[in-house]
Amino acid sequence: MALRSRDLEQPARASLAQQKILDMLLDESTTVNEMLKSLYTNIANFNQLKEFKDALNEINSLKREVEEAKRKILDYISRAAPALLYKEEWLRLTSKMTSIVDKAVGIMYRLEQIHNDREALPDEAFSSIIGLAEGVLGVFDNFRRALNLTLIDVNRALEYCHKAEAEEKKVDELYRKANFKILELSLQPRDMILIREVAEMLEEIADTIEYATDDLRIILLNLL
Repeated sequence: MALRSRDLEQPARASLAQQKILDMLLDESTTVNEMLKSLYTNIANFNQLKEFKDALNEINSLKREVEEAKRKILDYISRAAPALLYKEEWLRLTSKMTSIVDKAVGIMYRLEQIHNDREALPDEAFSSIIGLAEGVLGVFDNFRRALNLTLIDVNRALEYCHKAEAEEKKVDELYRKANFKILELSLQPRDMILIREVAEMLEEIADTIEYATDDLRIILLNLL
């Protein structure tokens, strides 16, 4: 039986829709990565910062960019739904991006509170936190590499998913060590609570990236 032209168009439309949504997610992930790098820089240089206003303005500006990117992605998904495969997974991916951003902003506001009401904290208070922030960057970098390879090389993308999971396990271990180390420091109760919350939220960001990696893996396995 001869195929009708509209039947031939369906795979092409699906492929174009997949590429479009992937490009939008890659743009969104670039902004999230920029935010995580800014977060790391502010943690690493915490005791040298004179004020936190500029850092907060930068983070909030990046948050607005991610929120706008999510709005465009949701709008595109709603319009392209009939031709878009794995719609639920794409939706979960962009939602997890904004969840990462929300936690990063929450961390910055906690750092601002510590910064505004203290003398310089001992370096030991931030050494383990710096390691956590660096670990989070490693998890996200592998996730982004997997995302970038989604429609190019599925097997390599899956390898980067595995690497992201391995990096997340390292962050879990760093978090456990950081928690005990913070408890051993002579800090004001308020500062200790805030720093422990920062450590916890960094670990939660790593968890969220791992969950996003799981969503991406579902798409990748279906593309094999």
